[in-house]
Amino acid sequence: MPESPSSLTNLDHLNWKLTFPQGWGVDALLSVSSLKPWCELPLTDEGKAFSGTVTYETAFHLDKFSSKAQYLLHLGEVEEIAVVRVNEAVVDTLWAIPYQTDITPYVRKGENHLTVEVTSTWHNRLVYDASCPESERKTWVQAGPPAGSELKRYGLMGPVAIEERR
Repeated sequence: MPESPSSLTNLDHLNWKLTFPQGWGVDALLSVSSLKPWCELPLTDEGKAFSGTVTYETAFHLDKFSSKAQYLLHLGEVEEIAVVRVNEAVVDTLWAIPYQTDITPYVRKGENHLTVEVTSTWHNRLVYDASCPESERKTWVQAGPPAGSELKRYGLMGPVAIEERR
């Protein structure tokens, strides 16, 4: 049977480690096995309203590697901007659909390390701070979203996959 021209390896089922900056509502490393918006993660209210950059890390294994193949990383749904690193090398900055990039020069047979830094806008933090007493707010703007506004779905939500094209 001939090989198919393309195959997909799903990375969603892997364990992902999420690192949030200290002092913004999530002060510990978070491990997840499914990708969700930050506002749906098991976090405090301040953590769910996080705005800024979160680092996602995972490892994946390529059993077969062909120098004649092209390897594309598909991030699926991302809000807003993603910086992709494979095996510590910066691959690309993605800011629009489709959130995908060629990782061929960076992957190798065996174990590979993937890091995706996702950065959001300040919307959710402004919503959270609007509900806090002024003395407890970390952000100030002239006109922002009012307290109680719906939080936006920020983060890496996937599905994340590697496509091998022959």
